Amino acid sequence: MKKNLNNIFKISVYIFALWGFVLTGVFFAMKFGLTKSSSVVDTQSEYFKKLSIDSKAGEDERSTAAQKDWDNIKYMAEWQVVKVGLTRDTAVIDRVSQETGVDSRLLVTPLVVEQLRLMTSQRETFKKYFAPLGVLGTQTQFSLGIFGIKENTAKQIEDNLKNPASIYYLGSEYEHALDYTDSTSTLVVDKNSLMPINASSTNSSSTITLVGSDADRIKRLTNDKDRYYSYLYAALYLKQIMTAWERSGYSISDRPEIIATVYNLGFQKSNPNADPKVGGASIDLNGNKYSFGSIAFYFYFSNELTDILPR
Repeated sequence: MKKNLNNIFKISVYIFALWGFVLTGVFFAMKFGLTKSSSVVDTQSEYFKKLSIDSKAGEDERSTAAQKDWDNIKYMAEWQVVKVGLTRDTAVIDRVSQETGVDSRLLVTPLVVEQLRLMTSQRETFKKYFAPLGVLGTQTQFSLGIFGIKENTAKQIEDNLKNPASIYYLGSEYEHALDYTDSTSTLVVDKNSLMPINASSTNSSSTITLVGSDADRIKRLTNDKDRYYSYLYAALYLKQIMTAWERSGYSISDRPEIIATVYNLGFQKSNPNADPKVGGASIDLNGNKYSFGSIAFYFYFSNELTDILPR
């Protein structure tokens, strides 16, 4: 009997240890984005490439081609909400565009895709919150704020600004764009999502306390009342991507679908080359499968919001 109890105890210990290992694996998979939608190379990648080549020869059909597919998206309720949110943010979008030199339409292009993906994947939240209030959605699972920027990505954007040896370095004029003041601020966040937690609902077993720049970084990215830093981080991220490719001898400044693809895949998968592919996360809109980069193409070259976001 005693031997059986010992065996049961050992088995229980092994089960709990295994469960702890699984939970740890899930934590790091979420932290480093391994649980996101699997990335794909878009089947129309060569078509987008041809359109780009033709545009340089004076036959730019990209707007006509994009509008046909955008027409399948523009009537979606989710897009109508995103449209309202972008219109409300026009002032801060223009400000960040002027400060960074990143075209305002390009700046919001990955935002459009991130928001459509968020709103179509969280239907109940969309119906109860986003749609009635007409607001942009804030992501909460390691991808933070309206742009869904990961904490690690935000840190790398900051580091790239300070490192002259980096291929992403933008020059001395941008070195202090994301500087922090000497801060002793603290922020209690959910240890799984890194989202700020109301002090009254704090549970020490499920929260961690960030201090200094780590706390300020999360505050910047999740501030719904002032989205300046959300747009600034995104603009600098896009500018760093374009700079790295330009420095490698492959300009993608006229390929928003490629820029958005790299934005979605992250610094670690940026591979400047002569034949980049359109792709990224696979997203379902109205029952149709799109890649992150293709939606970026359709929006950027469409006629949508060109009055406030000109091409």
